[in-house]
Amino acid sequence: MKKLISVLMMAILAINTQGQFDPTNYYAVSNNQKTPIFTEEFNNNSNEWLEGTRSTMSTAVNRSSYMLQSLSDDNSETSHLPIPFDHSKDFQIETEIKHFLGKDTRGHALLWGVNTGNSYSDYGFMFTESGQFEVTRYANGNYEKLIDWTNLTNYKKGEYNLLTIRKVKNKYYFFFNKKLVGTVPYKYFTGNNIGFEIGKTSLIRANFLHVSYIKASKSKGPQRPNSPQSPNSNHSNIDASVYGNIAVSKKKVIMKDDFINNAYDWGIGKTNATNRKINNGYFYFKTYEESFYSTMIEQDLRSYQNFEIETKIKCVEGGIGYENCILWGMDENKHSFRFGITPKGQYTAYKMSPTGIIDYVDYTDSPEVSNIAYTKLTIRKYNNMYYFFLNEKLVHSAPFEPLYGSNIGYLIGKGQAMKIDYLYVYEIK
Repeated sequence: MKKLISVLMMAILAINTQGQFDPTNYYAVSNNQKTPIFTEEFNNNSNEWLEGTRSTMSTAVNRSSYMLQSLSDDNSETSHLPIPFDHSKDFQIETEIKHFLGKDTRGHALLWGVNTGNSYSDYGFMFTESGQFEVTRYANGNYEKLIDWTNLTNYKKGEYNLLTIRKVKNKYYFFFNKKLVGTVPYKYFTGNNIGFEIGKTSLIRANFLHVSYIKASKSKGPQRPNSPQSPNSNHSNIDASVYGNIAVSKKKVIMKDDFINNAYDWGIGKTNATNRKINNGYFYFKTYEESFYSTMIEQDLRSYQNFEIETKIKCVEGGIGYENCILWGMDENKHSFRFGITPKGQYTAYKMSPTGIIDYVDYTDSPEVSNIAYTKLTIRKYNNMYYFFLNEKLVHSAPFEPLYGSNIGYLIGKGQAMKIDYLYVYEIK
């Protein structure tokens, strides 16, 4: 069971005689000065962390912690989630991590600012079981040590260790087991993902992950001109090819179906050809025949200048390499646009036009497509472009074309079954 740490008395001591806030003192930020953005205790996997076993990594949420095991000696492995928030505000990221297996010199990290777009980047607060830490930045193919390897005087070998990243005004403050171990200037980052990195052939557990705004300082740090976090940003200058660049505040819900019930009147039922049912928060769609089948509802997107469609799909039966797709802009003749995945770990995007199938992307292998977990598919229409994302990673872009009709739905591949976790449709304001 996780313990709640009382810091009230220490927080009082952290304020100097002038009442000024001292960001270098861990206890200067009490619980009532935090506004939670994301709270993960790993009591279950409701936030859908990566789980399962593949050739290089095994992950699982159990025993009120998140287990990450690297099975390869070639590369470190990572797991992270999108946690969008206003980076210009003062914030704090905190977790507890314990090293269980692997060489003492292997580095494990709390990652933030992870950008999974075309140009991967991240920041890392890393430590080793031998009692050292470093702070790194990876961007544009370059690996930069913001703080080089430094010995820790308070490392708890064989125990959980507390890592805290605090951003106040124009500076980061790094705490290890509540002791300040380093500071670096704050730099704007484009990625919204936060998570963990595990060293080669090692096993670690994360006890929790908390992300909060902090109120101790009212001043904001620097804002990149025209960034999506800036209140004065120019809408037309947003780089929509980066998933996290469209803030949640810029998305207006048009449709939100978590498949708790059949509120949107999907054509459910069982026939000799298909089985469609909504149960326990999932939409199950199966075909018994060697034919493609579709199911759809009306959702007309033609009146929106910019929009986004997002869904999670899992291929659960059938090993044939046909695609299971999200469809949109469909007319009564089934002309439509399609973005899908296959049980073989591939994705494809194409349109069914009056003249036949025209590919945006032919079947393409992708590590983002899993046969054991859900894959998030996002179609973003922004200005005159389509952007296709898998698990928030851009995989293709193409010029926007007018929609054929007003229907949205799913296509099931021959002899297969899929489960759909949700379907969300937004207008981008």
